[in-house]
Order: sequence, then structure tokens, then C-alpha cells
Amino acid sequence: PKETKYLMLLGDVMMAQKKWQEAESLFGALSTAISGDSQRSALYKQGRCLIEQQRLRYAEPVLVRALGTEKRHVPSLNALGQLYMTMRRWDEAKNMFKRSLEVEQYQQGAADVRKALRDIESMRR
Repeated sequence: PKETKYLMLLGDVMMAQKKWQEAESLFGALSTAISGDSQRSALYKQGRCLIEQQRLRYAEPVLVRALGTEKRHVPSLNALGQLYMTMRRWDEAKNMFKRSLEVEQYQQGAADVRKALRDIESMRR
């Protein structure tokens, strides 16, 4: 409903203002109260806020949960790939980015994903 849209926008504003903890709390509360695409979006944004706060071990299950609702959700795949790179979990990062490319092969952002895959290979050496 309209309230959900406004709360999601409020969370986006908080993220733009780098109020990560407040935005994370809002998206976390929203993700338990809604379903479908809105829930997936709230979970993804909650995960991004957790990453920004360096709460990586908390971000992973949230992003995995976002993917659980839609295995082809490119933002969640990319966020998990970046998270796994930060955690030096190279094979998992590579897998997420490859899955992302399967969905977004010719769309905006694909070049960034290909670069991340090259970065993984150079970091592993």
C-alpha cells in the first residue's frame, strides 16, 4: 500500500544521508510486515545498510533471505558478491557474480560485474 511506499522512500532518504542504522532498522521492520517485491527490496536495502556499518556477518543472511524470495534478484546477487569479496571468500563471490551475469548479461551494470570477476582472479594470486 501507499504507507509501504512512503516508508521505503524514507529509508532511501536515510541511506542517502548515510544514516545506516536508522535505515537498517526501518527496512528490517518493513521486511517482516510486507511480502513480494517490496519485501525483497526491503531485505536488499537492509543488507546494504548492514554492509555500510561493517556488520558483514549480519548482512549475509539478510541478503541470502532476499535471494530466497527471487533467485535472480541482480542487486542481491551483486551485493552478496561484493560482501564475499570483502570477506575474501573468492569462490562464493565469483559464483554470485556469474549468476548475476546470467540474468543481466547485456544490461547496465554488467561491465562492473565483469570487472569484479577479473578483480577476484587478480586478488587470488
